[in-house]
Amino acid sequence: MRSIIVKIRPSKQFAGDLIEIQMEVAAPKGRISQEEVVFAQNFLSNALKQPVKLRVNVINLDVFE
Repeated sequence: MRSIIVKIRPSKQFAGDLIEIQMEVAAPKGRISQEEVVFAQNFLSNALKQPVKLRVNVINLDVFE
C-alpha cells in the first residue's frame, strides 16, 4: 500500500480564504467512505485554521487474489 503525504502551509496573505483541494484516489470499493472524507476535511480546516473544501473522486479498484 502506498501513502501520499501532502504538506500545506497557510499563507498570511490569504488568511481566512477558502482552500479548495481536489484529488483522485484508487481504492477497493467501500474502502473510503463519505464520513472519512468529511473527517479529513475537518482535520485540515482545524490544522490550517482556514476553511477547506475537499473533493475526493474515488476510482473503484478491483482486487483479485
